[in-house]
Amino acid sequence: MHEEIRNQLEEYLEGPADRPSLERVRRHLESCEPCRQEAEQMLQQARLLRSLRAEEELAPLPGFYARVLARVEAQRRLPVLAAFLDPGFARRLVFASLAAVIGFGSYLIYAERKPVLELAGPVGFLAVQASPGDQVGGDPERDRQVMLLAVASYQE
Repeated sequence: MHEEIRNQLEEYLEGPADRPSLERVRRHLESCEPCRQEAEQMLQQARLLRSLRAEEELAPLPGFYARVLARVEAQRRLPVLAAFLDPGFARRLVFASLAAVIGFGSYLIYAERKPVLELAGPVGFLAVQASPGDQVGGDPERDRQVMLLAVASYQE
């Protein structure tokens, strides 16, 4: 549809088409088949929508507006901390706290920790499990350093 006609088409469809300001639209629709078809489709849609309208105007029940305004005012006056008094919020907060405690607790329980042994004394030195590469006798230079460390750190 042509842009100049589209801008005035709504005004043309809503009222009598014989107004002087809409004469140009009427002449164009008589000569242009695609614009006339689109205008006819729009007119049919408008009629369909008007047929769906209620026959009588429905009015709200007496006191409706007063109840709405009272409810708005009641909710507006609640302080911020009133959210903590809401049972739904309290329940969600408890479940979130429990989930956090369970998550953190399971991490602490199942986290792999290596035992920390005091290597300063002979008991700590003997308690350490040596890996196959760490055993005495494999590397003389390393064996000497391990023995010096054990002797130097020995305390009674």
